[in-house]
Amino acid sequence: MPSLLLAALRLLCWVLPAWPAALFLLGGARRRLAVLLAVWLALAVARILSARWARPRPTSVYVVHLALCGIPLVLSSCWLLAGPVVTVGSTTLVAASCVLLLLCDALWARLGHRTASWGWLDAVVLPATSVLVALLASEIGVAVLRPGDPFGANVAANSPDRSYWYIVRKADTGGDELATTFGFLGPEPAASYAGLRVLVIGDSIPDASRAVNFPNVAQALLADAKSERAEIEIVNAAISSYSLEQIKRFYTERLAGLRHDVLVVSLYLDDINRELRYRKQNYLYTPSWPEWMQDLYYRSFVGRTLLNAAGFTENTFLLYRTRGYADSLPAALRALDEIRAQATRRRAVVAIFNVPIFDWPDVLPTSGAYRYRDMHAAFEGWARDRRVHYRDVLPVLVGRDIRPLRRSPISIHFSDEGHRLVGAELKQLLDEVVDDEALRDRGRRR
Repeated sequence: MPSLLLAALRLLCWVLPAWPAALFLLGGARRRLAVLLAVWLALAVARILSARWARPRPTSVYVVHLALCGIPLVLSSCWLLAGPVVTVGSTTLVAASCVLLLLCDALWARLGHRTASWGWLDAVVLPATSVLVALLASEIGVAVLRPGDPFGANVAANSPDRSYWYIVRKADTGGDELATTFGFLGPEPAASYAGLRVLVIGDSIPDASRAVNFPNVAQALLADAKSERAEIEIVNAAISSYSLEQIKRFYTERLAGLRHDVLVVSLYLDDINRELRYRKQNYLYTPSWPEWMQDLYYRSFVGRTLLNAAGFTENTFLLYRTRGYADSLPAALRALDEIRAQATRRRAVVAIFNVPIFDWPDVLPTSGAYRYRDMHAAFEGWARDRRVHYRDVLPVLVGRDIRPLRRSPISIHFSDEGHRLVGAELKQLLDEVVDDEALRDRGRRR
């Protein structure tokens, strides 16, 4: 191989890491940039000290080794460019692939002379074959050893247009069915009932999967009140990971046959700009990312392991949003209008239970310090203009240490203590709703 071409190839190997380095710098990942530069510098020093830029022979084998080590770089670059956004995890994968090229060149400079007597079988075919066999064995071995269905007997299905999903089957450890025929978790609602039925719709914040959730807490508080009001039954039909648009569609379609007198919309700001996610073999997919990327992540053990090691997880798919909260507000208010119209046709009184994004570190001193207070004011104004019952949970959280009220700083969901506190707020809202003129004596008539 001409020496000029070989020099250009080596120069390319050592310049390529500038691409992920620039991406790290632009993305603000300073720590990962420092690691990449430290590795680059260490390999460069090792390369110079060990070989003095000597040219080991045969160069054709060297080029083939570089080409094989460049395959991960090509694949990781395709992965990074195929996504809708450049993520730190994808960039880290590209950076690691660049380092693999540098490592190949440095090792060749140090040990390449030992391969002068090797044939292509020893130098190229056997190493490449062994790597390929190891990767295939890992995939097959994991597929054989792990359970065939990571979700067990749980089954989810999509609506015909894949705009939302619902639960078909979910069994507990004893094999008892936890899902209703409507597609949410909980006991099957009776076709007929006495008193008043309250239907709660929402996402994972009401958390129908937990024994202690604020609808259950409110139910217990209403039972303990021993008032002269009609008996009140609360049905928690919330589905984890739903967007507000999916909550609306689920209520409009799947819950059309579920009789109720009061509809409580558990409103959570983080739901208003989510994509219309869907389920594929029970895995949660988002239309914001190419489906083949999500297939590879969920179906390939080696691919998922490498991506996880680089910091790319399923949340990288699911937490990506194409719109901000402010841009999504008009659509969110339209969705609430449609929910209200559907509830009115079903002769149900609507109430909004607005839960803030409680991600502040410890104590929120005042409601004014809440960064989304203007968004909450917009929802409150919507409810006031339409004479819809409304309760904001934010005031009860102000001045309290939020840490014991949520599961963890990275899981913004209520703990048992948080659900008990919020459940008391829901009970207060229902006390107001039951006094609504449209509900008076309805329980007695039934």
